Amino acid sequence: MSISSIRQAGLTLIVFAAATKVLGLVKEMVLAANFGATQIVDVYLAGITFPAMVRTVITWALPDALVPLFSTEQRSERRTGTAAVALVTILSAVSGLLWFLAKPLAAVTGSGFSSAARAETVIILRITAASVVLSTIEALFQSRLLAQKRFVYSGMAGVWISFCMIVAIVAAPGGGARTLAWGYLAGILFAAVWNLLPFVFPRRREPGYGQGEIREKPYPSAGRWIVIVILLSSAGQLYTLLDRYLASFLAEGSIAVLNFATLVASQPVGIFGLALGMAVLPFLPRKLAEHDLPAAENILNRAIRWVLIGSVPMAVWTGMLAEEIISLLFERGAFDASARAETGQLLVPYALWLVPAIMTLVLVRMSYAMFRWRPILCAELGGLTVKAVLSLWLVGEYGAFGLVVATVFASISIMGILLFGLPHALARRNWAAWVRLLLMLSIVSLIGTVSAYYLPAIISLSGWREMALTRVAAAVVFTTVLLIGWGPRLRIEEIGDLRNWLIGRIRRR
Repeated sequence: MSISSIRQAGLTLIVFAAATKVLGLVKEMVLAANFGATQIVDVYLAGITFPAMVRTVITWALPDALVPLFSTEQRSERRTGTAAVALVTILSAVSGLLWFLAKPLAAVTGSGFSSAARAETVIILRITAASVVLSTIEALFQSRLLAQKRFVYSGMAGVWISFCMIVAIVAAPGGGARTLAWGYLAGILFAAVWNLLPFVFPRRREPGYGQGEIREKPYPSAGRWIVIVILLSSAGQLYTLLDRYLASFLAEGSIAVLNFATLVASQPVGIFGLALGMAVLPFLPRKLAEHDLPAAENILNRAIRWVLIGSVPMAVWTGMLAEEIISLLFERGAFDASARAETGQLLVPYALWLVPAIMTLVLVRMSYAMFRWRPILCAELGGLTVKAVLSLWLVGEYGAFGLVVATVFASISIMGILLFGLPHALARRNWAAWVRLLLMLSIVSLIGTVSAYYLPAIISLSGWREMALTRVAAAVVFTTVLLIGWGPRLRIEEIGDLRNWLIGRIRRR
């Protein structure tokens, strides 16, 4: 379990996460072209709010809870099996409860809707209620795949939702919000079946899985630990519920615009934060169980440095080229220039959200790998307090922009609490290096992005689409070239290591 193994796992997950996110963006582009920022999208998003919240909690919480147990205890599979059966039973009941309580729940997410729109929201919620139990089955098998370090197979499951929704929109665009709901449900079903296939057609276990001597250490019971992680993972979903409730009282299309901005901002979070966190999750618990603190410290330090290298350039591009990014992704069909301007305005503050959001995902998984849940509880409570107070204060004057600003400050609060909650023995020697790396990456990214911003004027481009494409492409190219060229001189050894590793892989092939 060397650093190179973790790096390869991280790169594998990043590649598949990027593929999933790219297909997700294609899905949103198809959705925007067919429906724009209209009430159809508002109704769909309001209808899937509660099922999507439960799905997000389950698909994030179960790997966080189960992978550390599978990675440290050889006898955990039998004990976890009982907890898994109980969980599927409970979530089946939750699916039924969502179906029966669809009307009052739709009244929460669509409080500002007309009676006809709220009735359609009820139908959407009932269609997607079954996604809860399907998501549970998908996440249970994904946890086993991750614990076995079968990153390639587990990474493929994410493409199915976007693929099925694209097919549904293209095949039946006249179905409106119901078309989107059925495509969403079909995608989750395909993802669950995909994660099940390796166990229907099993193969020899990966080398090292469930092997090696581990010193005795008291771990929480599987059932209790799953409950703790699910409850902690649920806190973040209250942000979405609060945003959609407050946005339903704003102008028509506010929920859709907020969703498009959040979607674009969350792409780097899903690619880097989730992938790096999942890559560390099977390795760190085992090093801690073996009391190998130097190796654990190295894993933590490298993971945080990779977070900064991946997220800081993305944050700079997002903040300075917000409207250009939105235009390239969505401005076609029913998504017009006014929707572009509104969405781009919301994307600007999201630039400050990217680094803490990605860092938080990795830090949370590190805490779960160490079976430390109290720092996460303190961080989530602090973040929720900041989010609720600022949202209620800012939404009246600033609308959806105020909701995004509240999310930014909440995310910064959570990251700060988790960073200061790290064990002193694992973080004491790395703080100065992290701050220095953050400053260097920010300066290099600003130089590359500012140069790209003025490039269209230098080469005399006048069309908006051409200018937007040139700025975004040049920002990525200029910043990447500067980082690769200056990285070794700035003592960013990860960039040099990655370059040498990739060259070595290409030569061996």
